[in-house]
Amino acid sequence: VFLLSAYLIMNKALVGAILSLAISDLLLFIITTFFIIKNKELFHFSFVKRIDFNSIKSINKFIIMALLSAILVPLTTILIRNLIIADYSTAIAGNWDAVNRISGFYMMFFSSGLALYYLPKLSELQDEKEFKNELIYYFKTLVPIVFGVLVLVYIFKNLIISIALTKEFNLVNDLMIWQLLGDFFKIMSLAFGYQILVKTMVLKYVIIELLFNMSYFIISFLLLVTLSINGVVKAYFIANVLTFIVILFMFRKTLISQKDE
Repeated sequence: VFLLSAYLIMNKALVGAILSLAISDLLLFIITTFFIIKNKELFHFSFVKRIDFNSIKSINKFIIMALLSAILVPLTTILIRNLIIADYSTAIAGNWDAVNRISGFYMMFFSSGLALYYLPKLSELQDEKEFKNELIYYFKTLVPIVFGVLVLVYIFKNLIISIALTKEFNLVNDLMIWQLLGDFFKIMSLAFGYQILVKTMVLKYVIIELLFNMSYFIISFLLLVTLSINGVVKAYFIANVLTFIVILFMFRKTLISQKDE
């Protein structure tokens, strides 16, 4: 799929990109359908059963958290993009969007790995002491690895940009450093964020989501006037730093009061 997408994009430009999205979804549908047909017994559902409201009640907190992110994240992105277009141009907004796209690729790699390893580990923890031990492992082992990868991305950013983008996206090179720094703080925030998700701490989740998205938009609005597009990526970095500080404050008891026996 990746090779097909690359071929279509290089030869058909925007039309190829749209085609690659459609073909990817079609292939995914065909493969999923094949496995469903091959393993019918695993996908046998009875749709005539009454709705189990007790089961729905047990997942309503997850629904609230997922719905909040599904609304806030794209809304914030759209609002910031509209600010950039209104004050500058669609070309400048395109450069900002390109930075987000590049960030999305390597962040998807990190978040997928954390979801497969870190999330199940957190779900098995019984108390705060175990969580603190897991945090120590996260920051001693995983965070340095992430930092190393981000450093490599920065070192080879010119090569990455030349392969992934055209010369019209020349501003991306100057914007990457702030995006990378912001993503680094986001990765550190995820150490606590997954615990919030696993333990369904709805209030903390709502506060963090509102804080990040509101601060990202407000700071972007303030810095865009004086720093142009650089102000937006700096706002992303500042919003992630503020969020990380607030998260540390939320988990201060875990960090300072639990002592190993």
